[in-house]
Amino acid sequence: MRKTAICWGLAGFFAWAFFGCHRSIVSGEITPDQIPAREYHVTVHQSYPNYFAVLFDIPDDDTEIVLIRTAFTKSMGTDRPDTYIEQFQNQIRSYKTSMIFDKNGTLRGYILSSTLIDHTTTDDPRGDRLVVRILDPALRACDPL
Repeated sequence: MRKTAICWGLAGFFAWAFFGCHRSIVSGEITPDQIPAREYHVTVHQSYPNYFAVLFDIPDDDTEIVLIRTAFTKSMGTDRPDTYIEQFQNQIRSYKTSMIFDKNGTLRGYILSSTLIDHTTTDDPRGDRLVVRILDPALRACDPL
């Protein structure tokens, strides 16, 4: 009995250590108006008209945010968020806006996404960037991971 409890305790500790150390990114929900009007590195994901996401990476900080590349991902270069926010408000009926933080709690960017898709954000093992992966149900059949 005691041996079983110790095994479960160790399993719980190792699960916490593995998942707790790798799951270091949190997102906070905000309204689109709370995204500061400034220049960002912009990446867009669009598989179908309502399966849409836009990533705004704050430039000139020491951490890059990258959206995993697919046939539906396009880098838009440096741009302001106004046009993308307006597009979401006019074309996408249901969407969410989230802040992206690194593991130290420093704000690194924002993501607008329709509620039909979701995203995860993790540290890159190299440590110099955050990786955003779009979880798009329309692409589930051809998901490489």
